[in-house]
Amino acid sequence: MKKIIKNFLLLSLFSTFIYYSCTSDSPTSSGNSCDQVCKDQHVGYGITYLVNSIWGQNFSYVYGNVDTTVNGPKGGTAHIIGYIENYFPYTVNLTCDLLDCKDSNEYFSLTLNGPLHVTGDFSSYDKQVTLNSVSELAYKGTVGINVNASVNDTCQISINASQYSVTGTICERIFSYYYYR
Repeated sequence: MKKIIKNFLLLSLFSTFIYYSCTSDSPTSSGNSCDQVCKDQHVGYGITYLVNSIWGQNFSYVYGNVDTTVNGPKGGTAHIIGYIENYFPYTVNLTCDLLDCKDSNEYFSLTLNGPLHVTGDFSSYDKQVTLNSVSELAYKGTVGINVNASVNDTCQISINASQYSVTGTICERIFSYYYYR
């Protein structure tokens, strides 16, 4: 019986090792590197995450005309003007003028500056949102899980975000980022 338990534990440990060595939350970042594709994926995800954070903290129950300045999730401000439909899902047409607006999680730590046009639908379980820079959007910080690759650029962005994907262009570079959590 002890031999069976010992073999089971070894097999379980081996399977766990194989699983974690063959999977990654960030397939393009490994070790201490994050190439340009990896950087763009995390910047796109970070910009979308910041907009979601601002939405969740300030607008999830607001509708009608909006003209207000709110704090960024981790600092800075966002002056937001536009309109939010008063029925579910909440259809938005907003312009966010970001000033040193900061947010971070394990995949990114970014500061954004510039106007961002947000259109689409938000709900508690799904979203379909388009984010476009009105003029150039400045971003700086670090990205990549356990990598901290530096990013610092000012350019046009266009992002389409859904519940499980973020795709678009950053500085005319195409990116696609899929996540399942």
